[in-house]
Amino acid sequence: IHTPREFVDIILEGETLFLITESKEPRKITQISTGQRSALALSIFITLNRKLKHGPNIIMFDDPVSFIDDLNALSFLDFLRLFVLKENKQIFFATANARLGNLFEKKFNFLGEQDFKKWELKR
Repeated sequence: IHTPREFVDIILEGETLFLITESKEPRKITQISTGQRSALALSIFITLNRKLKHGPNIIMFDDPVSFIDDLNALSFLDFLRLFVLKENKQIFFATANARLGNLFEKKFNFLGEQDFKKWELKR
């Protein structure tokens, strides 16, 4: 989900994960930004979820894009929209960011009242 595409591969050596740049340079997780780490974690999480043959059709996110820039957050929501449509997944999306919550609502309102629910929790 991260743009521009800086890495072309992921390699696991022992217990160390390396991201490979377009120029074939390996980078450790500690050498990339917090946003890039968040995007990587989301990518791995979604990939593992998609590989489940008999897993539930539910996926939950709690502020998944808090360290990701606006463009990549928008790309992530577009991806989730396709995920819902093509893979029949039910998504629970929690965020404390009102702007992101409103954007999520706009992206998923097309599902209608039957399939899109919104709850606001306040202290």
